[in-house]
Amino acid sequence: MPTAFARAAVVANRNVPGRKLDGVIRRELADMPLRVDTHHSVDDLLETLRYTPARAYSMTVIDGPSIGHDFTTLPAALKAPRIVMLEDDQYKKLAANDPQFDARNALPRTFAKGELRAAAERVLSERPEPATPLKGLFFDKACLNVFYNGKPITGLIDIDQEALRFLVRNRRILTSENIGPLFAQQVKGITEDTALGALRTLSRRLELILPKQTNGTYGISRELTADNKLLCCRVVRLKPNVA
Repeated sequence: MPTAFARAAVVANRNVPGRKLDGVIRRELADMPLRVDTHHSVDDLLETLRYTPARAYSMTVIDGPSIGHDFTTLPAALKAPRIVMLEDDQYKKLAANDPQFDARNALPRTFAKGELRAAAERVLSERPEPATPLKGLFFDKACLNVFYNGKPITGLIDIDQEALRFLVRNRRILTSENIGPLFAQQVKGITEDTALGALRTLSRRLELILPKQTNGTYGISRELTADNKLLCCRVVRLKPNVA
């Protein structure tokens, strides 16, 4: 069976007066089987959710002052258990007004070393195991790892998986006109030309890895210009899915 992976959405604005929690949170959660995505505002989180499904997150970690203690600003689709850091006067108010509030997951902003990690470990231990398909090419619920017929595909670094997830998710719509802009939107902070250059390199790696680890069932189709620049690439089925 595939291994279950987890992902945490963190909202912690480093500009909030007092204790700056974004780095503290990352250190607390280090070395856990958990990918931590840090956002410095709800708008930043909403931008991420344009490309990452809310169901991918197993928990959210929220610094209350970062969102003005207004938890109604969080996306309704983000239903993962919350661990919240609160100032003292907000604890009772939140307990009375937020149906998703779990007192076990409320910590003071001055929490002691190990407290956040313990809460995160409990949340992960209590989450239900998602039903995972066992046939074909698919990602786990957290969109972190890719499997073929229930077995993890190995040898992929983070950016390889980012590119493969992009190609799988958009495989029916990719064209030479939209592949650069779409990948630039997903990765953020790069130009369309840089996106195409990155995809050219990454698709070459995937071209070698996918057929070998899927029994020749899946591969990468690449279209190049006369001077060897990438026009488009896609995940393609090379033969019927076999065990």
